[in-house]
Amino acid sequence: MNDGNDSLYRLDVLITNFFSKSLYIMYKISIFYFVFSMFIGIMILYTLHPESETVYNYPLVDNVSEVIYKDEVGKCYSYEREEKQC
Repeated sequence: MNDGNDSLYRLDVLITNFFSKSLYIMYKISIFYFVFSMFIGIMILYTLHPESETVYNYPLVDNVSEVIYKDEVGKCYSYEREEKQC
């Protein structure tokens, strides 16, 4: 009983079969058609992507000191909570 070597042999056969089949498929695919179809697919994705939208994050009472904001110049700041008597 040599189960360790037997399972390694089966794994080796599976890997070899997988790569031989994938190499066979690569020989059947024309490089020109592959690059051309990839270019068309990228152009379709580029034109159909959703527009980006700005999300405004306003400070709440619960997270006022946890959120750090960055302005147009690149300066980071945060707000501090302070209770006042009315």
